Amino acid sequence: MFIDQLHRFMLHSCVQLFW
Repeated sequence: MFIDQLHRFMLHSCVQLFW
């Protein structure tokens, strides 16, 4: 699903930013 991909991308960005 497109939303799933977007969510995954956002999560990855958040993690990268957090780390």
